[in-house]
Amino acid sequence: MIKQRQPIHDWLRSNPIDLIYLRSSQFAELIDHNDLIDLQPHIKRNSFPLESIIPSLMELTRQYGEGSIYGLPPSFYSEAVAINRDLFDSNNMRIPEGQTTWSGLMDAVRQADGGLSVHKDSPFLLLMRMGQSSRLQMFDENTREATIDTPAWKQIWELATAAVQNENIRLDPINDNPFLTGDRAAALLSYYDYKLLELTKPDFRWSLLPVPMDGTLLGMTTSLSPDGFWAIPAASANPDDAWKLVAFLMSDNVAKWNYRSDYGFSSLSQQFSISSVDKDELGAFYELQPLVPETLPWPDFLPDLVNGVFGDILSGSESVESGLKKLQDLVSQQAKENI
Repeated sequence: MIKQRQPIHDWLRSNPIDLIYLRSSQFAELIDHNDLIDLQPHIKRNSFPLESIIPSLMELTRQYGEGSIYGLPPSFYSEAVAINRDLFDSNNMRIPEGQTTWSGLMDAVRQADGGLSVHKDSPFLLLMRMGQSSRLQMFDENTREATIDTPAWKQIWELATAAVQNENIRLDPINDNPFLTGDRAAALLSYYDYKLLELTKPDFRWSLLPVPMDGTLLGMTTSLSPDGFWAIPAASANPDDAWKLVAFLMSDNVAKWNYRSDYGFSSLSQQFSISSVDKDELGAFYELQPLVPETLPWPDFLPDLVNGVFGDILSGSESVESGLKKLQDLVSQQAKENI
């Protein structure tokens, strides 16, 4: 089941268990197949404090269950944009506040020294992140067709290639952190980047903004991503005992043991951060209205093709328009050959 050799709902029906920890895609699939119990009767009967969980995480959980609660998320990942306030002040620039679009963020950092640091292994990951902000995908796994040569993707590619060329975006190596030394005006922070920022305590003033979104989706976010959900299979022979374990695994004690672990931020409001100094800033990671993140897989050949065309555009051998047409054809051809 873990290696995806068997559908999870088939595996679960032939392996009767009482408790399971599910990734988001598995969680959605089992809900669709009616393979999980609704936890709300247990929550109500045992007076479980749902208010202890960050509200946006509970909203996202209900979105998966179309209003019902089929699991509880103990932790989550998210992203935010860090701003070097001292650097903006020294350049006599307005310090950005609140959520903006990607083009708005580029306008904000354009005049500041250093640009925006992005810890992505390749342009592909940056483009995918920008695309998620507009609910876009480059590849439809169901139809096995490319979805790249579109006006919406063209706008994103034009913005990204121009920003990289002008060094408004810096694709910094994963183990290089020039934002921490004050050499970048801003940085796109993952959970792991934030852990390093928290540990390093740089000697400049900083603040956090929510990740940019498409102008029609401001006030929302696709960056909120639970590590997983504790859930009880519908076929459980011991659902009451399983619930007691879920309640324990969602307790303050377990959250304290897992503080800043590899599984992300705690979903419990009181355990999200033990730092009262930074707590007000951290709302950028979770306060916006969540949208269920698009977790569709992409084929193994896609990143290399995207990075190659991105490089051609940067070198001037392709325009964005011709590059996207070329990429659409390359991806479609590869998809047919890899069926």
